[in-house]
Amino acid sequence: MTALLWILLAALTGDAALRRSAAVSPGRPLVAGQLCPPSLTRLVAATLCGLVLLTTSLYGYAWLAGRLLPGRVHPLLVANLATVLCPVLPLLLLERPQFGRPRRPRIFYLAVLLLFAWVAWLLSGYPFREVNGRLAAGLSVFSDYAPHTALVSSFAKGQNFPSDYPHFAGAGLRWHALFYVLCGNLHYLGLPLVWAINLPSAIGTVAAFVLLGTLAEAWSGRRAAFWLAPTLLLLRSSFAVFSWLQGGSLEIRGFIGRQLHDDWGLWTLNVYANQRHFLFGFALALLILLWLLPLLRQGAGPAGGWHAPKRWRPLLPAVWLAAALPWWHGSVAVALLLILFVMGLFSSAKFVHILTALAAGVGSLLGGFLFLPIRRPEAWYRSGTALTQAQADFATGWHWGFLAPDSSVPGVLAYLIELTGLALPLIVIAAVTHLVRRRADERWRGFLAAAFLLPTLLAFCISLTPDIAVNHKYIMLTLMSGSVPIADLLLQLWGGAGPRDASGRLLDTDAGPRNASGRLWNTDAGLPARLLTRALAVCLALVLTSTGIVDLFSYRYMNRGHVEINLDSELTRWLEAETRPREILLTPPWHYHAFFLSGRLSWYGHGYYAWSAGYNTAARHEELQRVWRAEWASWADAYGWFRERGIRYVIIDDFLRTNPEYEVDEAWFEEAGIAVARFPAEQNAVVYLIEG
Repeated sequence: MTALLWILLAALTGDAALRRSAAVSPGRPLVAGQLCPPSLTRLVAATLCGLVLLTTSLYGYAWLAGRLLPGRVHPLLVANLATVLCPVLPLLLLERPQFGRPRRPRIFYLAVLLLFAWVAWLLSGYPFREVNGRLAAGLSVFSDYAPHTALVSSFAKGQNFPSDYPHFAGAGLRWHALFYVLCGNLHYLGLPLVWAINLPSAIGTVAAFVLLGTLAEAWSGRRAAFWLAPTLLLLRSSFAVFSWLQGGSLEIRGFIGRQLHDDWGLWTLNVYANQRHFLFGFALALLILLWLLPLLRQGAGPAGGWHAPKRWRPLLPAVWLAAALPWWHGSVAVALLLILFVMGLFSSAKFVHILTALAAGVGSLLGGFLFLPIRRPEAWYRSGTALTQAQADFATGWHWGFLAPDSSVPGVLAYLIELTGLALPLIVIAAVTHLVRRRADERWRGFLAAAFLLPTLLAFCISLTPDIAVNHKYIMLTLMSGSVPIADLLLQLWGGAGPRDASGRLLDTDAGPRNASGRLWNTDAGLPARLLTRALAVCLALVLTSTGIVDLFSYRYMNRGHVEINLDSELTRWLEAETRPREILLTPPWHYHAFFLSGRLSWYGHGYYAWSAGYNTAARHEELQRVWRAEWASWADAYGWFRERGIRYVIIDDFLRTNPEYEVDEAWFEEAGIAVARFPAEQNAVVYLIEG
């Protein structure tokens, strides 16, 4: 109950902050042209802003508490009290909650919200749930849940402030982790681990769909766009379905597609289920974009627009949200900056875009300071055979072609067409057709559609992480954002009376379907023409969504089976009772394991998670192999090595004993330490206390 009250308090605080800045007000739409009820977008904006504001403040307070207070005081206890004192109380006292006159809900939007809620459950509760006291994660997602559950538990139980990566302790936390700080705080306040992760995920999913639908309504002026754009996001466009059909067998045994990593579900809705902070970060980016969209609509071109806007205060939430976004989702922040760059070229107030970009940069640097390593550099950083720390942390550079098997320009284009189907060409067509419009105030759609393409260009040119496959999120963000102009195109082909404003009046714009002479088609146009365009719309919709429909069945099939860990593990209970909350242990290379539910940290867990985040895993892995072989010149060297890294306990189990990567001299550890606990039921795990 305390955790749910915290979410309610966040929504009220966010609403107070937005009303204080005049970014929202009762009865006023979030953006001109939206048809959905203003109360809905106000609730979404307030909840998102409140969660970001309170969680960011919470982490800052917890960071200070972790540095200044003794270990017996949990940093989150102090941080929650401090967050209530500032910023919650001042904002609620300055702007008391205001609720508009209740109105009869619109059946259409209630039905769509129920659909969004079902999708949120499909992406959160279906693949990750508690079954008979065990934490069950679907087969297509459990690998990513290993670092997620470890992070959440480290904040809730391990007092991980300042923060370390649970699978790579001692090197700081180089990851956009604030979403998991939110989950960790909800877990600390009493929510079970499953709900502490699933509930914020569901909030982010519904918020992203509502805001994407709002942008689609503002773009097209049609109410149907509110559900169509999120549907296109969920059911991806690709020609993979045709290669699957050509295979002859229609049996679904996994994710379809013949390109590299298609079998991972790299482009499917599995990504949203895997990366719980992705749609939450996308929702934040959409909110920033919607607040800055009027500046693009008012802009007449690149020649002007350097003056300040008439009203600054409504734009301030966009600036501070941009400052926080890099630590909620870094890839979304990079993509948003690319989109805002194009918007800024044609904005009526370019300084706002510059200020927003500067805020994102400052926020990223400040977050980097807070997540820096808190311990002295380790000897393996200085090893002559290891990568330098700079090379390990900043594995970026030019990388043309992404995952395309043929990196020539024709090869890349062929790869893109097979990967995205008709979606990417339709986004390009939307950009070009809107840019050639005669009315300058209507060309904003072309500028925005062109901006949506930049993240894909980045994905094919630059690698920002050691694993180039991580760039897939930039291509997905293009397709996710591009669902807006594609939905508009489908609705134009379907026809009707054209776009309408919030009051239902027909808009006099060039957004509707037109004939060869440029005139807006009328609903009384010839029946053959109407049937032809509607048939074309249906055919396009089927081609655009057919792969995504198959993906739904693949996702369901892949997650019928689960990987489970015991929530009542003897090892976990022993660790929580007998070790310090910030304890670092030398463990087997565990990934999705009950050990991490204790909140304790592993000096080297499963290596992929740390490697893909930019840590120098090669050097530490080499060091670890020598440690397990007990290659010490003397007892003093051995005990000094453990002391330097803050390691007091070593765990050895059958998984490590039979691991072909390591040769374990367990007899040395029996002699060097004290076997303080044995767990025969958990792969014969033995815990050794190493003190010298």
